[in-house]
Amino acid sequence: MDLHHLHTYIRPRQLEDLTAWDPGWNWLAGGTWLFSQPQPHLRGLIDLHPLDWNELEISAEGLKLGATCTFQQLLQYDWPPHWPGIRALCEGMASLASFKVAHLATIGGNLCLALSVGVVAPVLIALEATYTLIDLQGSLRHIPAQDFQIGPQQTLQQPGEALRSIWIPAQRLRGPSTFQRLGITQTDPAL
Repeated sequence: MDLHHLHTYIRPRQLEDLTAWDPGWNWLAGGTWLFSQPQPHLRGLIDLHPLDWNELEISAEGLKLGATCTFQQLLQYDWPPHWPGIRALCEGMASLASFKVAHLATIGGNLCLALSVGVVAPVLIALEATYTLIDLQGSLRHIPAQDFQIGPQQTLQQPGEALRSIWIPAQRLRGPSTFQRLGITQTDPAL
């Protein structure tokens, strides 16, 4: 989809390179939704890829996912066998992203889109994840996954604030998990 109204495209090497935020701008991570339909309200895109927020870090305390980590990175990762809880997250992503977009779709983009039929956010709520947001001055804010989405396509994210990372505690990943998508009919969105 061509976005005919765009006049600004910025690829910052660090977030501090942005000194102001225009309400017509949007963050660009994978772009699978942004480029899927007309976006007449957008005048600019800020590409997050040069910031290298695609990390996937495992520690004894838990898992840190960078906001631009793709579905493909998560689905192809060799997860520790003592973390069966990651299975629900991977199953949810696999149900959502076809091979055509899995290498582009990002976990952060999916969460910030906040679709009422989303499958990633409910799994992260069950895993007691915490989201870290960062503003243009570099200040961090931590929000529990259960509080982030406040309505369909509405989150606690403020203008100029980007989702930086997702944290999942190890204790939640050590427990069993499963993912099941339900719908009223074959073509219904997830419930």
